[in-house]
Amino acid sequence: MKRIIVLLVIILVFSSCYNRKAADLYPSTTVCDTTSVTYSGTILPIMQQHCAISGCHTGPGTANGLDYRQYSDLAVVASNGQLIPAIKHTGPDPMPKDMPMLDACSINEIVRWVNEGYPNN
Repeated sequence: MKRIIVLLVIILVFSSCYNRKAADLYPSTTVCDTTSVTYSGTILPIMQQHCAISGCHTGPGTANGLDYRQYSDLAVVASNGQLIPAIKHTGPDPMPKDMPMLDACSINEIVRWVNEGYPNN
């Protein structure tokens, strides 16, 4: 009888313990939707938060002299191929300068916008 009780306790202990990955227990609720990326609704807010900040890309006398709050200035680096390597930290001038890389969703949104011809929408 004692062996049966010990066996049952062992079975209960091992059957109640299992290893689950954090991703299984806490699934991400963030979805990166790149199907409807627009300049005004998607790209401009990213630029305003990370790039067009004091001392960076806010016009003459800063960074490259371009104002990333203005579509025409951002279109310059989108068209000349400098924007994507900069935000992916694969080019000679990783941006944001001396800061962590943008989150993956923001990078994917910018890449999508550039690949679609960087429309002013």
